[in-house]
Amino acid sequence: MKEIRKQLSYEEKRRQDSSIREKLYLREEYQDCESVLIFISFQSEVDTKQMIIDMLKEGKKVYVPKVTDKRIEFYRIYGFDFLTESRFGILEPDITRDLSSYQITEKSLMILPGLAFDPLGNRIGYGAGYYDRYLNEKKSDHFIKIAIAYDFQIVEKIEVMDHDVRADIILTPTRVYQCNHTTN
Repeated sequence: MKEIRKQLSYEEKRRQDSSIREKLYLREEYQDCESVLIFISFQSEVDTKQMIIDMLKEGKKVYVPKVTDKRIEFYRIYGFDFLTESRFGILEPDITRDLSSYQITEKSLMILPGLAFDPLGNRIGYGAGYYDRYLNEKKSDHFIKIAIAYDFQIVEKIEVMDHDVRADIILTPTRVYQCNHTTN
């Protein structure tokens, strides 16, 4: 999936990213939420940087992840100057700036990354299990979980384990998947 994503032309990627953003902004779940937990896109992932800019302009509380000792935690940012580059080249919160960590609120939305998804909301991440652990610890039902992906990242079926947490909705440039969590 990474290789296929890398093959998107700059213009095609921009067009598809824009379509995904528009779908997100039209969602009632997005419009009603106060806090958004969102990853910062890296390399060929669906661009979230413009989403973050737009969310901050709208007055949403934006939280981005930082990985420490095999755990992920989300910290509120107020702009990109609250970020620093990790040793892997990924932007993450600069916790030397005394940023507040996320506390569960009633209306929280999580934007999920991933390599592949199936129509039921199952996902293949990047292998470390950070999001699954975080969502299991924090009780994933406190979040509306929206995955963003390109159409080619949707596959027929993904095998899952008991600890895997599914997306509630998947947005692609051409489709919206309302994931049915009652069937495996």
